[in-house]
Amino acid sequence: MLPLLFALACNPPLDDTDDAPFVSTLPTADCGNPSYDWLSSEHMGEIVDWEYIDDASVPAATIDFFLELAGLEQLTPVPHGIEVYRIRYLTQDRGETLETTGILSFPDVEDAASFPTLLWVRPTMGFADDCAPSGGPLELITGTALLASFGYVVTAPDLLGMNGWGAPSGFMHPYVVPEPTAVASLDAVRALWHFAEGDGDAPPVDASPESRTVFIGASEGGFGTLWADRYAAGYAPEIDVVAVVASVPPSDVYGLAQAGAETYGPPSEGLAGILTTNRLWYGSSVPLSEVLTDDPPAMLASTLESAMAQACSGGDNPLDDLDTVESIFQPAFRAALLADDREAIEPWSCYLATATLVESVVPRGSDAPVLYQVAENDELVLTAVGRADVPRLCEAGYQIEYLECAGTDHVSGATQSIPRQFAWLEDRLAGVPLAETCVVGAPVDCTQ
Repeated sequence: MLPLLFALACNPPLDDTDDAPFVSTLPTADCGNPSYDWLSSEHMGEIVDWEYIDDASVPAATIDFFLELAGLEQLTPVPHGIEVYRIRYLTQDRGETLETTGILSFPDVEDAASFPTLLWVRPTMGFADDCAPSGGPLELITGTALLASFGYVVTAPDLLGMNGWGAPSGFMHPYVVPEPTAVASLDAVRALWHFAEGDGDAPPVDASPESRTVFIGASEGGFGTLWADRYAAGYAPEIDVVAVVASVPPSDVYGLAQAGAETYGPPSEGLAGILTTNRLWYGSSVPLSEVLTDDPPAMLASTLESAMAQACSGGDNPLDDLDTVESIFQPAFRAALLADDREAIEPWSCYLATATLVESVVPRGSDAPVLYQVAENDELVLTAVGRADVPRLCEAGYQIEYLECAGTDHVSGATQSIPRQFAWLEDRLAGVPLAETCVVGAPVDCTQ
């Protein structure tokens, strides 16, 4: 996730008779950060501002052309053109209301029609406002928005710390932190419904809490869909989660961190980024030099935060100068992490454990089936870690269909499996039961 970026730059259901705003009783994130309370749902998802994106709103024939160029002709012909909008909407973070941004996309229809809701959580695009997809190049916006051409109303949040337009966010994106990722994503669903119900100028589609909702995302987005599902019942119980696609997801962050501390590779750089942004979001005063080296030439602990903030604007990556785990991590931190001596490396171990799905203190109120898709040769979200995590997730109550794409890496595994992902979602929306659950099968050809 981090190396790719530098390369690219349980609550009960709501009572319908109760008009009082819903207030979550879920535990808030801890790890030594200042305490705070949940805000009510009264204004969450309200639209602050919006604008129509004319150049991204295209007919079905244009979408077919781009899908064929991308090698996804299996998805053509699409049934709809799309209408696309940027939005600023209200969410909450650590007890405060704030604004964040995203993209909404609707099937272009003339007469009233009903479509399921789709939450798309983006992969790692960066850590600062100028990396936000909603403010990015047209092809990035259209690539997100075309999901509506398959017959969904789509909400695609930029996530916190990445405001694509309007006022800046004022802080760095909390990378691989469950609570802010889940909350901004779930409020993006609410924002879609606010917009469709009159806060915007949407086509005549039915998008409301009565809509069935599916979540889909890859890489950090797969992390996001799993956590949005985890928080949904207790934070936004009006969302009817029907199915969750988690493509190449870092579900066992602690296990990936241990792998990254043991042997140098993409997970090592990813761990450095996680420690850097988690420290900021949790408000820790513990210096980064406690876990990251700060020696010449990289001066990593002193320079990585600034480099991550500038990753989409041409900043240098100090990790480029390092190629061993010893050159990235402090010896005591690395030794304790590998020994699983969590007490010795608080609060860092708490950050990693909190981001690990099976260790969450947030109760899972959803029974939505999960497509857990991995890539056989993934060097970033290591396949062996994902394989080992699936039985643990199943033991915790998840209904998982496992899909491993043969001969693929982190990116190709996620993209090759897109037709399978959408076929799987269509089956779930049609009420087709899972063929098998919790079977970690052999890799298959995902192009077939």
